[in-house]
Amino acid sequence: MSFAWPPLFPSPKLSTYSTSNENAVLRTSMEGGPERQRRVFTQVPARYKTTFILNNREYETFRGFFKHSLNEGADYFTIELDLDTGLTVETVRFIEPYTAKKLSHLHWSVEGSIESAQPTVLNETLTGINVQFGIDGVEQLQEIASALTDLEILMAFLTNNP
Repeated sequence: MSFAWPPLFPSPKLSTYSTSNENAVLRTSMEGGPERQRRVFTQVPARYKTTFILNNREYETFRGFFKHSLNEGADYFTIELDLDTGLTVETVRFIEPYTAKKLSHLHWSVEGSIESAQPTVLNETLTGINVQFGIDGVEQLQEIASALTDLEILMAFLTNNP
């Protein structure tokens, strides 16, 4: 059972937006010639370093949530992250125990590394459009699509209201 990040907790701050991926390619040395390589995984998890600033009550609740709801961090949960694709709901889990530092008599800094088993990635079609037309080209295509939608609405209106 996957839990949602409780709304009473603040969103994480992705520490300097640090992310890493597992290597999905296996390289094999050959006796002669270049090394061979092949893809061995189709889904590669993304890892993020996160920081949460919590008050004493939130920290106390976080500790209980981590222990009981997340099974000491072993279980997945959903959380909204501000990634390169914008605000995105990801299913993540902690990959190591969190660390907590007392910032003041009222606040804690909780740091932890999380991983998303299926990170949100731009789909193949939009990637191809970006590569072919550039980022500005995608915005122009979106404007054209919006104009076509407006034109379709106008045509439907005129057809139904002679």
